[in-house]
Amino acid sequence: MDNGPVPGRVRRASGHQLKPATRTRRRAAAAGMLSALLLLSGPGGASAGDAGIGTLIGPARVVDGDTLYVQGEKVRLYAVDAPEKAQSCKNAQGADYSCGVNSLQALTARVGTSQVRCTVKSKDQYGRNVAACSILSPGGAEDMGEWLVSNGYAVAYRSISKEYVPAEEKARAAKLGIWSGSFEMPAKWRYLQRQGSMDSGDYVIAPAPAPKQQPAPATPAGSSLVAPGRSYADAVAGGAAAAAATKGVAAAPAKPAAAPSGCVIKGNINSKGEKIYHTPESGAYERTIVEPEKGERYFCTAAEAEAAGFRAAIK
Repeated sequence: MDNGPVPGRVRRASGHQLKPATRTRRRAAAAGMLSALLLLSGPGGASAGDAGIGTLIGPARVVDGDTLYVQGEKVRLYAVDAPEKAQSCKNAQGADYSCGVNSLQALTARVGTSQVRCTVKSKDQYGRNVAACSILSPGGAEDMGEWLVSNGYAVAYRSISKEYVPAEEKARAAKLGIWSGSFEMPAKWRYLQRQGSMDSGDYVIAPAPAPKQQPAPATPAGSSLVAPGRSYADAVAGGAAAAAATKGVAAAPAKPAAAPSGCVIKGNINSKGEKIYHTPESGAYERTIVEPEKGERYFCTAAEAEAAGFRAAIK
């Protein structure tokens, strides 16, 4: 006795089969859907928006020498540091030029209308995707970071990775790009800008005038207000001392140590004896002072700091 179809079961007429053309179309549609999912997936199958890890593929809009937008996502290039758009450098003749704008224009021209592929490694504290990007062309893929550093449009970001250090050394030896003249390391330039003591046409900060002192003559544009041989860290301390004196407050005797060239990670020991290192992107970087007499020091890479027993700052 037939009681009708069983719930949840599809009943097919006896002998009914799909036509070959129908099977082919369905298989092609399934393959296309799988390809689309793989394209939007990153390592381990995570999508580009999943915890900041994934792969972004498409045309790029360059916004500065190491930052671009792909698929509407903001991307900070991994392990390279280009001059900021407002940053000036000096050419071989000692004249100022907009090296940050140069890097922006060079990268924009190199990318053009090409597709780029960015493998996202992490998110930084500003919510940007930190990614290694390549410019895609019929001839293959070109590492965007390698191209920037090897042509002197950016430096290797040693505190992140030493991957591009060989390319930087070659560009420096050949005096390409920013290496043809003189410039402030981008990380140090940003640090000085955050202090609010650096004007747009100079490379060093000037100490505040001492109390009851006659104002000094105006300094020509592009010249330094810091005595020869004096580090920018000493200038900071001198300016703080003068400012404190004008308010009748005694200045702190300790002076921060100057950062070695290219080594800007600050190793700090807090009141609990914890060893913590801060990169220029850390929230407490600006107010962190390195005092060697307390066992504190600068590091060139995060790996070097961790090997010395320091851990990364939480924020």
